[in-house]
Amino acid sequence: MNNVKIFLNERGYYQRESGSTIKMSLLAGLFVDDVGCSKSFFGEWCATYSDGDVSSGNITRLELEGDYIIMTDLYPQVRAEVKMTRLQFVKLFDEWQEKVCENKPRELLIIHDGGEYFIKVTKQ
Repeated sequence: MNNVKIFLNERGYYQRESGSTIKMSLLAGLFVDDVGCSKSFFGEWCATYSDGDVSSGNITRLELEGDYIIMTDLYPQVRAEVKMTRLQFVKLFDEWQEKVCENKPRELLIIHDGGEYFIKVTKQ
């Protein structure tokens, strides 16, 4: 099981700690730095994708390859990529909106276990 901790800082913004792997830190960066809790185009982009389409945010690049999303850092110190199915990405994106943006927990984990990614709120 791999994870990354995200917490609400004193200014009211989510911040990430180092994850158990570089890939988990990269995934947290997508949600904290690129998606946030404002209306994001990533969900719509993923739903209306075509093979080979590319999108990027402030720090993350997403590429659609078949039924997979490949996520990389735009400015890597160490090259890493996260690969997940489009359905898994949409599920995780929806969880972020519901568990984090709507409820504003103080602390949470993004967990990768048994091939699945999910969000666990640890402090409300």
